[in-house]
Amino acid sequence: HALATKYAESLRAAGRHDDARAVLGELLKGFGRKRSPERAEIHYQLARVEEAAGAMDVAAAELSEATKMDTSHVGALHALARLQRGKGDLDAAERTLRGLLMLVRRHAPDSAEATGPAEVFYDLSAIARGRGEDDKAKELLESAMEAAGQNDAEARRFQRVLRAAGETDLSLRLLDAR
Repeated sequence: HALATKYAESLRAAGRHDDARAVLGELLKGFGRKRSPERAEIHYQLARVEEAAGAMDVAAAELSEATKMDTSHVGALHALARLQRGKGDLDAAERTLRGLLMLVRRHAPDSAEATGPAEVFYDLSAIARGRGEDDKAKELLESAMEAAGQNDAEARRFQRVLRAAGETDLSLRLLDAR
């Protein structure tokens, strides 16, 4: 499964969405009705393909399926929150992010690409800012900065997020704090 998933990922990156869908669809057939974390990963990968192809509703449905099968799938939860926020469903996005926050606080992220608490606080801050809740947004942003200061790995992950978001002032502030 892992090799086929990597292959599908490379197809997605190359823009060959139909081929990636076919590979992942065959993997799903192999699971039958079995609901497992491995099958949830396939749904997550399929959601990434659908998102890359611009099929946001299909991507959201695949992410929903993945999170039902594996309630601790960090990538699927984070992607689902991002799609919910993009659709303007801030309440659902906030609920998803709060669940994700509890998850990443309990289990330390296992890679440099993983989602950490600082990033989740940052996303929650953006939702609060979008609602005009400036005090709450500032408080959540301070929580993000504090979480990023906990260890080097979390700081590096958060630096990556801030750079991608074009948040140079916050990035410099994080560097100064460290």
